[in-house]
Amino acid sequence: MRNVDQLVGDVLKQHPHIALGILFGSQATGQTTPSSDLDLAVASERLLTAAESRGLIEDIALRFGGPVDIIDLNAVAGLILHQALCKGRVLLNRRPDIYARLMLKMWYNQADFMPSYRMMLRKRVEAFAHG
Repeated sequence: MRNVDQLVGDVLKQHPHIALGILFGSQATGQTTPSSDLDLAVASERLLTAAESRGLIEDIALRFGGPVDIIDLNAVAGLILHQALCKGRVLLNRRPDIYARLMLKMWYNQADFMPSYRMMLRKRVEAFAHG
């Protein structure tokens, strides 16, 4: 697991536009299978361009030797943002202010969205349980 952290961290350091890099998913939890990919959440001062994302994916995939999924934390919200920030491991944090802004975004999202989401889930469970 730490080998993956070092590998990804080294690649992230070669991309100066990346301010924050967080490993999440099975590689972060240690629950990998032979078909596990590498899930990486990144952020910069702005949205990443397609070329920047593609270049980062290629660089990591070459070193990792398997599929890589990257999400731009500036472009996501909801559960995926929560998963990355709360269950992931920070591998690079050049800009603590960006990390703090994303945490606030997640907290506001949790306060606004999660009550409705939980209510919807509760209704689905009740409908399933009672036919």
